[in-house]
Amino acid sequence: MENAFKIYEVFLKKFYGRFGKPWQAHCRNVARLSCLFASHIYGCDQNFAYLYALVHDIGKSTERAEKDTRYHVYEGYRILDDLGLDSLKMSPLTHSFPNLSNLTLIPGYYNPYWDQNIDKTKLSLKIDPDIDIFIPSKLKGYEPNIYDDIVNIADLMSKGNTCVSITERLECVRKKYGETPYDAETEIAIFKKKEMLEKLMCCKIEDIVTIH
Repeated sequence: MENAFKIYEVFLKKFYGRFGKPWQAHCRNVARLSCLFASHIYGCDQNFAYLYALVHDIGKSTERAEKDTRYHVYEGYRILDDLGLDSLKMSPLTHSFPNLSNLTLIPGYYNPYWDQNIDKTKLSLKIDPDIDIFIPSKLKGYEPNIYDDIVNIADLMSKGNTCVSITERLECVRKKYGETPYDAETEIAIFKKKEMLEKLMCCKIEDIVTIH
């Protein structure tokens, strides 16, 4: 794990250099929140939770993701996989999805190729193998662990270096990226995951986090 921290610091400099302080604050804030959540869950490794959260947006260090943020999920997995960091590489893939059995439930993004209710043979859109095929293939059958769940909720409560309510964060995402046909279902899935974490933590997240 110590080597993983050292490797990450190399990318951290590039990452922060490209995106500046707002992204630096976001990643460290998500990591801080994740560590805090883990400290209230029996058996969770706080250091691992911190690192797992710290790398969730590492894909944004690439020029490809800078041009189109959709690619940061794929690029993040690719970076960590190339480095042989198997214990961390799923973090970029899972942090945006509150329900891996239905990939359409993702804030601010709708992909018809992921929609279980659409006949894919009737779609005329050009298929992007890295997004439309690769991401679902890696998530199919994957069982999220507690760290996936922790980072998912921590990311949805982080805005810069402050903590906000999930409702406020979702509103910001919709304003920035637009609404989707599944916003209502997505919000239900997110709050179900939050409730699941709170049962494990034996407290409300708002009891240990200051919401601004």
